[in-house]
Order: sequence, then C-alpha cells, then structure tokens
Amino acid sequence: MIGLNGFALALFCILQALSARLCRCGESTRRKTLRVLCGLLLIFNVLRYTLTPLLGGPFKLPVEFSAFAYFVVPIIILAGWQRLRSWAAYSAVMAGFFYYMALIALGGPLYGDWPVYDVYSAMYCHGTLYLCGTVIIGTGRCPEKDRKQLIGGVAYVGLRAVLLRPLIKGSEELLIYMLLDGALVRQLLPSSLWPVALPLYYVLLGTFVLVSIRLFFTRREKAYQKYSLRRGLLPSHLA
Repeated sequence: MIGLNGFALALFCILQALSARLCRCGESTRRKTLRVLCGLLLIFNVLRYTLTPLLGGPFKLPVEFSAFAYFVVPIIILAGWQRLRSWAAYSAVMAGFFYYMALIALGGPLYGDWPVYDVYSAMYCHGTLYLCGTVIIGTGRCPEKDRKQLIGGVAYVGLRAVLLRPLIKGSEELLIYMLLDGALVRQLLPSSLWPVALPLYYVLLGTFVLVSIRLFFTRREKAYQKYSLRRGLLPSHLA
C-alpha cells in the first residue's frame, strides 16, 4: 500500500496533538469526549466481531492484546471503574503505540497485502486506544500500587490466549501466539539450541513487560505533573 508509512506517521502526530488538546480541555468536555470515543470503539468492534461470521466471513475471537483492549478499555471507561483505570491506560497506550511504530517503520512489508478495510479499521481502533490512554495518563493519577495489577493483566491476556487456542484457526499467524511460542527463536536457531535459547527468550520477554510497566509509570508521573501545574494543583518546585 503506497504511502502507508507516511500516512501512519502523519496520523500519529495528529493523535499526539489531539491528546494534548484534550488534556487542556475542561474535565466535563474531556470526560464526554472520551465516553463518545469509547462508545463508538465498542460498538464498532461488537458489530465487526459479530457480523463478520454472519456475513460469511471467518469467525474470530479477540485474543490479541490489542483486540482484547478494544473491548476492555471502553468498558472500563464507560463504566467508570476507577480501580481498573491504570490497566485501561496501560493496555491502550501499549497497543496503540507499538502498532503505530510498526506501521510507521514497516507499514508496507507488514500490511501492504492486507485488505484496505482491515488496514484502516485497525488504524482507527489502535488510534482511538492510544488517544484515550494518553489522555488518561495525562490527566489523572495511576497509583504505583497498580503495578501488580498491570503484571496480572498481561499474564491474564496470555493465559486467556492459551486457553482459547483450540478455538482459533491459523493461530500461528497471530502475534500473541508467535510471542508465546517463541516463533522467532524456533525459526532462527536449530532445534538443538532451543532448550537454552527458549528459556532465555522467555526471561527477556518477561523483562520487556516489566520495563514497559516501569516506563509507563514514569511517563504517567511526568505527564500528570505537567497537567497539575497547568491546573495549579502543584507548586512549581515539585515538577
């Protein structure tokens, strides 16, 4: 797909600008905007996952990390579940950020053969997630004690994918199963090295998750300090 990388970069910059704008809006306007965005995202995906098989398309379950977030993040925000706010923000930002980084860097090779509808619907869903997640971390506190919640959430998504695997056709083509299987290690290294390489791979994968959570809380704290200064909630020397 010609120009996909550049288009993704432009859209990502627009999402950043929209996020900054929403963070500067009044609380009532921001809350209503997030609820509308989440409502539309939830309705879109409910229809997409239910109507596709009814119209002759393949039956799909939302097992991918981002697909799971399509439903969980808007439900958490619409229901006002403050205790799960950190998970909503983390999963939304992770899904949106890494999708757009992959699209910007390797959009053509990765997605050039995808149907146009699938490409743009994925961009819409991941973009909405990223926008909502960045607004949440930019305007509210996500307590450090929620670190265990995020670790548990990632583990739950992985375990859920494992349990649902018998129902998934072509599971080896989905990113979450590639990660769980260590597909890259199995492809690049001879089987004689797998007993050593695979445990090391899973350690690195777990380390990546922990580092991403740590960076999430670091980014959250800096973003919230800026927001608090604008609102006059913190003295400037604490920023």
